[in-house]
Parts: sequence; C-alpha cells; structure tokens
Amino acid sequence: MFLVVCPELKSSSYGTSTEFGRPINSYSSVWGTSKGEVSVTVHWDKRADKVRIEKQEFDRKIGNVFVVIRNADGRLVSTQLPSPGTDIDRKAALQFIQRHMTNDSMIAKLHLAE
Repeated sequence: MFLVVCPELKSSSYGTSTEFGRPINSYSSVWGTSKGEVSVTVHWDKRADKVRIEKQEFDRKIGNVFVVIRNADGRLVSTQLPSPGTDIDRKAALQFIQRHMTNDSMIAKLHLAE
C-alpha cells in the first residue's frame, strides 16, 4: 500500500501505470502541474521482497505500507509502516497511516476527497 503526498503542488491531471516483470514490478503515479509533470515510481523486487523508492530500499517483511512525501525541491522522503492486515478500504488505510504517523502534522491533516 502506498500513500504519496505532494505538498504545495496543485495537480491538473493524474495517472498511474504498472509494469509487471518477472523479478520486479514497478508502480508509477504521475501528476500534471503548472510547473510540468511530476512522478513517483516504486519498484518491488518480488524475489528479494524489497521495495525501492528512489534511493531508499525497504525489506517488505517489516511492513507493506509506504508513505512517500515529495518535497518542493523534488526530493522523496519515504517511511515504511507495519502491515495493516488484508482487505482494508482507503478510509481505514488512511486512518491506519495517521495512527502510525502521529508526529507528522501534514499527515494528520489529510482527508479523502469524496
């Protein structure tokens, strides 16, 4: 599960893509903005069960929830959280993330669009 947050960025369009490979799956989110296109790509090495987000690598056995914050300078800061269990909806997923990231005021203020 991934939550990508791009503070101070107003998007005019959004898209996703997934590439399924034998050893590695890649998941990309792309936003159109007034400053150009912005994207975040997550790679999952299924053999090693590792997730790579930009230059950070995580052992998925520790948890399968990832929060990615794209700073104004384009740098990605990723946080790994424990696994919440199976079959949770997006509202429960956001609540799970907020419970685990109580020190992050930006995450605490997030809400889902209706």
